[in-house]
Amino acid sequence: MLLTNQNANTSLQKAFESSIKNADDLMIASGYFGYPLVQQLKPKLLDVARKGKCKILLGMIFHSGLSDKQLSELNSLDDDLIKINKDSGIFISRKEYHGKIYQIGEGSNDSLYIGSSNFSPAGFSNRLECTVKIDDKNTKDESANYLNYLFALDTTAKLKDVNLRQSTKRNKLQPSIGLENYKIRPLDVPSRSLVIGSFDIGLNVDKQPASSLNLFFDKGRKNQNGKYEPRPWYEVEIGALTKDIQHSLYPLSIPNPKKPGGKSRKGSFYAYLKKGQNHYKIKMVVSADNGKNIASSEESGGRKTFGMFIKGQLEDANLLKEGDRITSDILNQYGKLSITLSKIDDDNYFIDF
Repeated sequence: MLLTNQNANTSLQKAFESSIKNADDLMIASGYFGYPLVQQLKPKLLDVARKGKCKILLGMIFHSGLSDKQLSELNSLDDDLIKINKDSGIFISRKEYHGKIYQIGEGSNDSLYIGSSNFSPAGFSNRLECTVKIDDKNTKDESANYLNYLFALDTTAKLKDVNLRQSTKRNKLQPSIGLENYKIRPLDVPSRSLVIGSFDIGLNVDKQPASSLNLFFDKGRKNQNGKYEPRPWYEVEIGALTKDIQHSLYPLSIPNPKKPGGKSRKGSFYAYLKKGQNHYKIKMVVSADNGKNIASSEESGGRKTFGMFIKGQLEDANLLKEGDRITSDILNQYGKLSITLSKIDDDNYFIDF
């Protein structure tokens, strides 16, 4: 059976509501959700929890954030599900999951729907979609195993253990505010004639979709309250490749004394940056295996300071807004696929982007 939402008879909502009437088990894994559908289906979802368990995994909201209304509805459903059955509730994937699976159990029978439809009014009835009811036993078994895998991942957390971001209507932040502490006079910028050599470090953003310049899309970390939350939007680092590290002009580092016996290295230097007509001087650190990572130091505000420089340039060019992933297409439009390090001496560099 193909569910396309072309009309009421081909809507996923009709098939879903029919299937859960006598359900004693429900597992949903969806990228996004819509709170009007949650409101509408809540009594039916609670009925399922009274007979078995009702578990809903949302895979694309950890980084994108929620409105106040969305978060309120989600918390309300989670509270009520857990009160009925402690094994039920809302779960959040801190690693992006974009699939849509609806597994509905009814005694020894079950219904399985897989396709493009999010758990939302648009996905269930308003938007043209393509979702299939699966009858093949092997596919059902594989899907059940995959759902169990998703819910068991260490990057999956209960809603109450996650600090979800508030979505913002602002298309552009003001990164220059964070850089003001490191602004210097043009007279304090070294002469370019002192540069002994320059080289480029490629920004391999397509191969690093959740690291380097895209650290925001990493699985996040626990805050002071013990809840998982995304990294700050401006937090970035440069992930150098072996050929970059082996370049004669690459910043120096020494074995990290805090991690003896391994590949971890530690180093630092000062970077002179220019953004618009302003000049900045920030302290950078070299770290990780073989000194592959370059970022602004804690003394200069942490990784987000350098991110304010890099992402700020892209924002100023109207190529990036908060929550966007940096891709090679964006960098191509900007006109630079790399950053340029120009060495003055072991302790000082120009960085251009």
